[in-house]
Amino acid sequence: MSIVENFYDENANYEWERLNRHKVEFHITKRYLSEYINNSSKILDVGGGPGRYSIFLANQGHEVSLLDLSSENIKLGKEKAKEASVEIKEFIHGNALNLSEDVEGVFDVVLCMGPLYHFTEESDRVRVIQECMKKLKPGGLIFVAFISAYAPMLDYIKKYPEPV
Repeated sequence: MSIVENFYDENANYEWERLNRHKVEFHITKRYLSEYINNSSKILDVGGGPGRYSIFLANQGHEVSLLDLSSENIKLGKEKAKEASVEIKEFIHGNALNLSEDVEGVFDVVLCMGPLYHFTEESDRVRVIQECMKKLKPGGLIFVAFISAYAPMLDYIKKYPEPV
């Protein structure tokens, strides 16, 4: 088990609540997803955590498959989808670095809005994007998000503004 997988297995609820703490990010992202994704699209949410965006998109009428490294995120995603009365087509426990080759070129949209900030090596980030691109139909869309290398420092300063 990797450090990242272990962290998210131990913090699935914290990850679910993350977008409550970062409401601007959540609402702006939902706005762009709604603007650019065609009706009834087939979507793969790579590294989608417990499924905040997957549930939102499934509720909009899309067919969504959620893939995450953390089995606890997957478990929580199933619970949250059920609570929301939303159907997620499939929940996949997998690694963004090595996506299944049996489903290539079948998705209208791929979301990759979580995995990239866990990889420090450029070659790993490139590989994740290549893996995601293989899943897209010709002319499909990929949504990619990442955080600045300075984000952890800004969060720390907000949490502990007093000089040490």
